[in-house]
Order: sequence, then C-alpha cells, then structure tokens
Amino acid sequence: MSQSSGPLSHWLKNQSLVRFSSGATELEQVSYSNTVVTPWIGPRLEVRKVCNVTEAALGQSLIYRVEIVNTGNLTALVYLLDQLSAETALLPNSVLRDGIPLPGASPETGLPPNLVSSRLEISFQADHIYTFSGDIVMYTVIVSNPGFIAATNAQVTISLPQGIVFIPASVIVDEMFAPQVTPDTGIQLGEILPGSSIRIQYRVQVIGGSDAKGISSVAVLAYISGGQQETVYSNQVTLEVIQPQVSVVKSVLPVTATLGDVVQYNITVSNASSYAVDGTLLDGLPTGVTFVEGSLRWNGVKRPGTNLAKGLNLGTLTARSVLNIQFEAKLPDRDESMPDDYRYVNHASLMYTFRLPDSRSVQRMITSNEAVVELKAPIIQAYVQVTPTLVEQGGTVTFQVRVGNTGNLPARVQLGSILPEGARWLGQATGELQLSISEYSTPRVLHVGVIEPGTEKNISYVAKLASEKVGTLQGDLIARYTYEWNGQKRAGETRSNEYSIIVEYREE
Repeated sequence: MSQSSGPLSHWLKNQSLVRFSSGATELEQVSYSNTVVTPWIGPRLEVRKVCNVTEAALGQSLIYRVEIVNTGNLTALVYLLDQLSAETALLPNSVLRDGIPLPGASPETGLPPNLVSSRLEISFQADHIYTFSGDIVMYTVIVSNPGFIAATNAQVTISLPQGIVFIPASVIVDEMFAPQVTPDTGIQLGEILPGSSIRIQYRVQVIGGSDAKGISSVAVLAYISGGQQETVYSNQVTLEVIQPQVSVVKSVLPVTATLGDVVQYNITVSNASSYAVDGTLLDGLPTGVTFVEGSLRWNGVKRPGTNLAKGLNLGTLTARSVLNIQFEAKLPDRDESMPDDYRYVNHASLMYTFRLPDSRSVQRMITSNEAVVELKAPIIQAYVQVTPTLVEQGGTVTFQVRVGNTGNLPARVQLGSILPEGARWLGQATGELQLSISEYSTPRVLHVGVIEPGTEKNISYVAKLASEKVGTLQGDLIARYTYEWNGQKRAGETRSNEYSIIVEYREE
C-alpha cells in the first residue's frame, strides 16, 4: 500500500509479487500480480494551537487560538478537549467558536462542533407495575448527560394522573430529601455536567382505578443547552390496578317479627371480576338473637355444625361466581334485650385475599348492606312503691303500682304476687283504675286490662300485714301479659322492682 507525498491522495494502491526459481535455471525470478486500487474515504484532521504571546507576566490574559483543518474527503463531528495548565484559569464566557460566543462553555469539559447541543436522556420507572387501591408506589426518574457540554436550568415535571395522590415530603434527589418539592410543580435540577446523572425518587398512593384501565404517567425534562431550550419526554409508565369486583348482599325474611320468632337470613357473595379470591364470611348477630344450630345452607346444601359468628371459610371464589348462604336465627323470648328502636340490625362481613401477578398478596374486608328486622311486641314495665316502709306487727301498708307499655303492640295485663305472704286485702285506695273485688276477699291477681302502646295505668290498694311476721319483708310484683301477632296469641311476663318493708315487734 502506498500513498503519494504532498496532498492526501484518495486512492490506495496495492500489488503483490512472488519470487521463485525453476529446475531449468538457478536464477531467481519474480512475478507480479495486478494492481488493486482502493478509494480512501474519511476525514483527515489537523489541529494547530497558538498563543498570542510567547512570554507573559503574572496576571496577564492569554489568548489561545485553536485551528482545526479537515483535509480528508468526509465530514467529521469534532469535540475539542483542552486541559489547561495548573498555572492558568479560564476566563468565564470567553470561549468563541468562529467568532461566536459560547456562554458557559469550557475547553476542559469539551467543546462540541457548530450547532451541536447536549441531548439529555431521561428514563422513568415504578417499583410496582401491578398495584391495588391503597398501595404505595415509588417512582424513579434518572436524568443523564451523555454529551460533551453541560446543560443548565434543568427541570423535571410529572403530572399526577387521576387515581393516585402524591405523598408529601417523599421527593428524594440524589439521596437527599427535598420535602418542599412536588413532582407536578417541577423539580429543579440546575446544571447537569457531561457524563453525570441525577436520580429522582418520589412516592404516591393509589386511590382508584380498575383492572380495565391503567394509570399512566410521563416525566417531562426541560433544559437549556447551547443557548437553546430543549424538551425531552420519558417513556410512559402505566400502573395496572388489580381490584376484584367482590360484593356481599344480605336480606332477611320476615322483615317484621315478634319475640321468640325465627327469621331466615340470606347472604349472596358475588365475584364479578376475572380474578379469583379466597374468602372467609363472618356474621355477628345482634344481642339477644341466637343462631339456630344446623340451619346453615350453602347453595342449598346443609352444612351442620357451622356457625357464621365464628367465621365460615368459603375457599376460592372463582372468577364470575356466585355463592348463596342461608341460615335461621331466633329472636329473644323476653323483652329484656330488646333494642330501644325495636329494630334488630346487622350485616355480614367478607374478608378476602387475592394475589397480584408480581406474587404480592392483598387482603380486603368488605361489609354487606344492613339487614333489618322490625320488632313488633309490647314492652310491659311495672313499678311498685310501698308506704310506710316501717310498721309494727300486723300493721297496714299502701301499695302504689304503675304499669306501662313502652312497646308498639297493645297487651292485656294482670298482676300477680300483689301481697306479701300472709297479708290481707283491705281494699282499693286512690287510683284511676277501678277494681271489682268482693268485700272481705283477698284476690290473688289484679286484672289491669288492655294497655295500649305508650300508655300506663295506676293502681293503689291497702293491705294488712300478717301479725306473726317480723323483720324485713321483701317482694316484687309479676306482670303477666298476652297479645296477638299474625293471628296467634302470645304471652309473656315481667317483674317489677323489689320493695322492702321493715316490721317491728309490737309492744303490748
């Protein structure tokens, strides 16, 4: 291969030769091949550097001039690097290229060719692509400068899409917390030098979305390079929100009942999504209401020995499946545990778990609607007061009795245990209720009659205590009542408060 002297020749010539001798003669011979001509293509760069002076004094300004010549036959992009000596320092904004100022440029970090800017790169990612409502996701943005000149006024902005909220004070820039910064208002990065990179991290909480639509975000980088404003968009990051569509609906029949009735609850568990879940059903009945053992049915099949109050393992609910649970419960026989508003209200709860495609498991708890049983029953209350409370043997006392109905059904009431043991009825005292009792007879019960809801009746009568009784006499009245519900006669009883009478010896 050869090339001519002087100006660069753009043709490269090559020729091969073979030296040999034959048996006919001992003289060495030479044979030449054809000449191969190869065109030479490429830049040929020459760099000349001069200074305006050969000698300088301390503090004197020096002007360096660098000339780059391309005598080749192909264009080249040239980046000039010139490390200054330790005895000199660059005057800021003094670099000129073909007479045009290059603000902020430095030969020590590299001078690009005419009209070349630093193209920054930006990448965007999330630590979890598959997520769920309530999850915490950390985003990471990396801004890098692979070029030869610095970029200034760099800023990253990420709009917050619907379905996520920014967690305050979670922005971290190159391992330093920036609590006052938010991604949607812009994260200032300032100058980014050639060959350097900056890492930004922040956290958000997922508050919405569904498996049918993702939550997408893009990071936008704005900066100035070579005197020009540049904008770069990152890759798009899309969160896939996994949220199984699981529901629990509860109903009860009948919706109105009385004390001692049995009602039937029905619970429907539905999984309308394409994700399977594992579920456990719980149902705590209202105070006084008891589960009827052996009454639970699962899709019509009896499940003896199962009690929802302790939790019922439903196993795996496959996609788009429906499960029906039925059971019976008995209302209390007595009115002591009746709710104040005559309503037995309760609901069922479903605890379920599902697995994300990234192997994380999520647990949820949902609650059904309220199932309400309106209670229809009388609530009979009796109150007794005896005067005086201190008497001698065989003394006389007055009983003042008040009987009321605070329920929502009328009831027919009679009072029992109206006198202490051995006491004798003397007659009715004052009171709005007039009793028909024969003279000189001692009744065992008092027929109060029908007491309507929200009303009361007052009775007052006098009794003579047994002459042989001394000490403290204690007792209470029994209010027995009957009422009708759905054509059937029902009965109940309640006790009054306890009274106390102190009987002293009678002095002769």
